[in-house]
Amino acid sequence: MSSFDYVFFGGPPSASKKKKPKKKHNKTYNNWFESLAVPQLKQLCKAAKLPVSGTKSLLCERLMSDSAVYPLGTKPQYDLKICLKDSMLVQSGNKFEQVLRLVNHMKGTGQVKRAATEVVIDEETGQEVQVLKKRKVNPKPETIYNRIEKKIKAVSQNKYQSQYGSKRHAPDVFNMLDQLITEFCIDTKIVQKDPVLAFNVAKAGFQSLYDHWQIMERPGYAGYACTSAFKNLECVLKHVGQRLSPGQIEDMVVLLENINRSLNGFCINLESTYDRTTGTRVEYNKIERVIRVIMPN
Repeated sequence: MSSFDYVFFGGPPSASKKKKPKKKHNKTYNNWFESLAVPQLKQLCKAAKLPVSGTKSLLCERLMSDSAVYPLGTKPQYDLKICLKDSMLVQSGNKFEQVLRLVNHMKGTGQVKRAATEVVIDEETGQEVQVLKKRKVNPKPETIYNRIEKKIKAVSQNKYQSQYGSKRHAPDVFNMLDQLITEFCIDTKIVQKDPVLAFNVAKAGFQSLYDHWQIMERPGYAGYACTSAFKNLECVLKHVGQRLSPGQIEDMVVLLENINRSLNGFCINLESTYDRTTGTRVEYNKIERVIRVIMPN
């Protein structure tokens, strides 16, 4: 390249300055609907038989004023999957796809993906009923450990970055733990056929919770989900009975005590019940209650 080119054309292309990428700023939203894009909001409005014109704030306002749509926006994906399951609809997809599927189903708009079903005979009535096909589950301790680890590390996802979304991380983790113990141990009746396997599966889930506890985001919001997960663990331990060795009991008690110390600062390990004799509410530690199942003394 000649000196003329350098003067008038600013040198070779490699000499041009590279633009620095703009930093992405995480926005905070007051509710789930505000986190959606305008086309998504219009899809929901159309499914709910609401007007689709107007600004984003107006679309959000319409959806939030609908008594059928607004509660769906406040539910975590775990609860949405239960609603989809009860309606015999496909449960896969992100939260927007799940909510849209439910709105279409409730309002009778659009095509709804239905889950695979089969016809069985009801034992009580003797009539044919349509139920969801049960998928084959192969419960393994390493499977539940890895699933819980992956869910806890998902805290870096965009949906957990806002002030509203960060409150959902801990409940989602405990809901998954509760769901997996139900699916792997209780629904498959493994807890009755092979109680020790059920024990190892449930223990692996709580071990993963403890091993990755430092990554948990705002665990104080996991009260109800935490209670449900420990009730499932209590159910498994009751079925195990006297089948555990002293070493297995000791390992489980140590794990639960460590989890109890981790939860202690957030008070989600405590629960209260009404005492009829005194007429007052009595507070107890739900984890210590689980420990007493395998160590009565």
